Amino acid sequence: GCGLALRQSKKIFGKNLITYGVDPVNWFDQIKKKKDLLASHQHQLGKDIFDEEYNYQWIRAFMQDVNLPERADVISAIYSMPYSMDPLSALMNLYNQLSTEDGIMVGNLAPEMLFLKSVSMQKTNQKMISKLVKQMQKAGVDIQMTDTGIFVIRRHNDSHLKLNLIRSDRKSA
Repeated sequence: GCGLALRQSKKIFGKNLITYGVDPVNWFDQIKKKKDLLASHQHQLGKDIFDEEYNYQWIRAFMQDVNLPERADVISAIYSMPYSMDPLSALMNLYNQLSTEDGIMVGNLAPEMLFLKSVSMQKTNQKMISKLVKQMQKAGVDIQMTDTGIFVIRRHNDSHLKLNLIRSDRKSA
């Protein structure tokens, strides 16, 4: 979107808060042309929500590739990580850029879990994500999951996540 959560955070916590929005597309430039949508957001969040003082630094990049200008104290990736071309690489990349002094990352890997009508699909997604979380915990990552699929990760040290390559010995036909 147009960085509403980033803008709200800056409005609440003040001008000293540094915020970055990561996306290959600057959606705010697209949305600026839609006056009715802007007016709706302003009605809900205040007429000044799009003022320059609440702006964020946009970084044109994919989540799995981005290099943030500095280590982040908090990373929010709610409803954005699943749109990444490689959500696991994005998770790893962003985790590795968290502050090593209790950096926090909040996000989800499958927002459709909240809206899936098929109970069996919900359970399948939950099982896969549950396995991932258990493996991360086994590797020493402080990660917790909510029953709605939101994860919270705390980084306490300078250890890095890496994706392991799994080789299949099956021969192609």
